Amino acid sequence: MPSLMLSILLFVVTGPAASERPGDEPTSGPPVRQVVRRSIEFLEKDGAAWMKKQQCASCHHIPVMVWALSEARDRGYRVDERLLGEVTSWALAEDNRAEVFPDLPLDKKRSEADYLGPLLMALGVGAIKAPDAAVEEGRHRLLAHAVSQQGKDGSWHANSGGRPPVHASRDVQTSWLLLTLSGPAEVKDTKDPWKAQREAAAAWLSRNPAADSHQALAMRLLVNRRLGKPPDDTKHLLDSLLARQNDDGGWSQSKTMKSDAFATGLSLYVLSGQKAEGVEEAVHRAQAFLSKTQQPDGSWAMGSRPAEPKGPGPARDLRPIKYFGTAWATIGLVRSCPGPGAGES
Repeated sequence: MPSLMLSILLFVVTGPAASERPGDEPTSGPPVRQVVRRSIEFLEKDGAAWMKKQQCASCHHIPVMVWALSEARDRGYRVDERLLGEVTSWALAEDNRAEVFPDLPLDKKRSEADYLGPLLMALGVGAIKAPDAAVEEGRHRLLAHAVSQQGKDGSWHANSGGRPPVHASRDVQTSWLLLTLSGPAEVKDTKDPWKAQREAAAAWLSRNPAADSHQALAMRLLVNRRLGKPPDDTKHLLDSLLARQNDDGGWSQSKTMKSDAFATGLSLYVLSGQKAEGVEEAVHRAQAFLSKTQQPDGSWAMGSRPAEPKGPGPARDLRPIKYFGTAWATIGLVRSCPGPGAGES
């Protein structure tokens, strides 16, 4: 999108425009809150640079940026409201030509559309409390675009050639679709525009077991919670997730990988609000792992997956997954740790 459009869209969709974070922001408070403050600064700086340079909303930057910053703000952390509004309105603009949000005809040079971007952006925007009409309209437009690719069997799998964990197995992506279609706005909507699609996704998941991965296990727990299944029906899933926690307090994406920010942040997100034996201890250990492994710039290092080709080139560019992992670590921490109180941010 031309720079002129960025300036036109520099309005705040989540509240009145505010100045950037004051320089005298307190640094006292529990260590986890200090970790979150540093990660917020990284997400804002790197996310803004990505948007302005790449002119692409992407699956791994803008959606999780909006999601993480909205979660943090709603729990009392101070974020750059002006930047959050600019990024959100840019990504939701109807004439946004960012390639992963194509309301326009698909680029003929691409063999497959990446419909995961619109879905993740709808999830990110769903974290905004009390969104205005423009935000809801944009979110529904992205959902309609993503849902158009749902299979006749109810499953959903965008860009099968993409790299995990952003692009994952069919059951994981179908789980994300179901969760997106059963968000707070849909529950309140008496028309319930996505009922048939949501029921089809739930039926497909009930017929197909989860893949043997950490992400698939975590997603099944989230789905079961959203569907209101009793704890006894999902206890085995929760026990399995707890058993996968490593000695260092983190979680791994796969059995061959080390603990990382993405898997640990997603686990914290799933465990937040869970009342069961062993959960509280697991949460504290995970928070300690993320506090210990955060880098000086506020991010977390992420490693290549074993299946990725070696050598130079885009396949070895870890900037996207580093940002994605940092965003998920932030989401997990703010969900699992009480936010700052009055006068503390």
